[in-house]
Amino acid sequence: MKWWKREHKLKIISLLLGTTLWYFVVWGQPIEKVIEVPVTYNSYNPNYLIEIKPSKILIKISATRNSLRALSGSIFKINLDLTSYTPGTYQVRVPLEQLNFPSKIKIKEINPDYLTVIIHKLLIKKVPVDIAWKETYIKNKNFTLILIPPKVLIKGLKKDIQTINKVLTEPVDLLKLQLIKEMEVKIIYPSGVISIIPDKVKIIYKETNKKRV
Repeated sequence: MKWWKREHKLKIISLLLGTTLWYFVVWGQPIEKVIEVPVTYNSYNPNYLIEIKPSKILIKISATRNSLRALSGSIFKINLDLTSYTPGTYQVRVPLEQLNFPSKIKIKEINPDYLTVIIHKLLIKKVPVDIAWKETYIKNKNFTLILIPPKVLIKGLKKDIQTINKVLTEPVDLLKLQLIKEMEVKIIYPSGVISIIPDKVKIIYKETNKKRV
């Protein structure tokens, strides 16, 4: 009986040692993993349109499972300082030093290691606003319509907005306007327009006094 108990204890100890050894081998062995890191940028010029290609980079890292577990939930990003850049096309090195990985994590590969940065200068243009109607509008001498403001600034690439000579409001219900006398409506963005300032206009309905005969 004592012999059986002794054998039983040895088997348990052997199992525990085997499990512990397996744990250290599996969790201590480096593995590779690919993580996706977004690319952002700083630019203080509102009249620039900036494209970054690609907008994300892939980084292959090597680390133990324990190190990767500690990394879980961390947020990494690459930020480019483009404040001194002028319009044009550039190849910019990925600043890996920004990632600040723990020392136990090794970077094996990065794709790509250079980013294409394209900076476009935006054109600003003032154009008149026209009212779009829900129904057919017949010009009437008994009332006038006032738009505030009558013109707005549109912003976009030169090739996209150089042929735009006016912008339209969202469709307006004339009967409703006659009842409430004034309303604020949004301006519809034409294709290629990035911003409109202001993006709303006020329409004021005023009846014209009839002349007495």
